[in-house]
Amino acid sequence: IDLSGKEIGMDINTVFAKIKDACSFEAVIFPDTNTQAAIGDISKNNLLGKTCHAVLSMLSQACCGYWCAQHNSLLPSLVFVPFGASLNWYKNANSKYYAQIKKLGKIRTRMIYMSNGSVEYGGDTGGADTIIIDTPIANRELWSAVSDRTYNVLYTYTAWACDTAVLDVIPELPIAMNFEGEESPRTVNYGNIEFLSCGIIANIGSNRVDGGEWKYISRSKRELNNRPKFDQICGNSKITKNSGLKFVYINKN
Repeated sequence: IDLSGKEIGMDINTVFAKIKDACSFEAVIFPDTNTQAAIGDISKNNLLGKTCHAVLSMLSQACCGYWCAQHNSLLPSLVFVPFGASLNWYKNANSKYYAQIKKLGKIRTRMIYMSNGSVEYGGDTGGADTIIIDTPIANRELWSAVSDRTYNVLYTYTAWACDTAVLDVIPELPIAMNFEGEESPRTVNYGNIEFLSCGIIANIGSNRVDGGEWKYISRSKRELNNRPKFDQICGNSKITKNSGLKFVYINKN
């Protein structure tokens, strides 16, 4: 982020404009206007020496959501997707033929806890179904805006999975998935697709969340969690620290 001429910091609209120019986006879109207004100015200490990726990660954590690229023109637009957003503005996909949908549980948000390390908002942690936000740009207005969108509207997150579905379009996450025979669409936040002679085949769903407290997991942490670990058994094999790959026998009797 270019901070030339900025002795204190900059407002969020200027930050978005600089990210747009630096990363060649058509636009940076933040549809949750209440939360955007509550961010206020971002201090120079929170921007100095930071990459665009680092600043966007800080904002997604603070505002409880994630970023995605939408391709509506020659250049993609960067769009913030707030947790608890309505499906009305999501793109849609349809499936007439699909495997059984696995219901993986629901979690209703009951508490938002936000802290900048010295000041806390939202009470103590440890309550059931708590979203924990640790961010240097925490303030009461931002906590209130995120709470209004999630806690106060009693947003319920539904986890589910469908191993095989034939889609009518190539999905661009996030999407609202319409399964024929179901009354309402489902939010899709992960997916793998294959192009076969019978059409676009997808393994899609919304990730399962275990436990009562939800914390932000950085990109590096997510990548580490996806890597094999020493002595972890995968199928009939195990990776050891000193002996490499070993085959193991698992007695299921």
